[in-house]
Amino acid sequence: MPHGSIVESPEREAQSGRDDLRHILVVDDDPMVCMAIEVYLQRNNFRVTIAEGGEAGLRALEHKQFDLMIIDIFMPHMRGFESIRISTTGLRSFR
Repeated sequence: MPHGSIVESPEREAQSGRDDLRHILVVDDDPMVCMAIEVYLQRNNFRVTIAEGGEAGLRALEHKQFDLMIIDIFMPHMRGFESIRISTTGLRSFR
């Protein structure tokens, strides 16, 4: 996955035939961590979007609403706390 990419995982939603599953945004710079969290959440009937890094997480938040965000607080380019601050104070300040 290229740095800063956003990937939505439709597999579980397609298998269940439901579009009312809770949607979780996972923000982390480590692809292995993302994959482990994604597999666990999908097995427990959640829709998952993966954002690789804080900037990608903010881009995902601009386009969709999520029920929950799981975020790594120790990422290299934009730390998790900075991403959370920007997302709560308004994405317009990010641009």
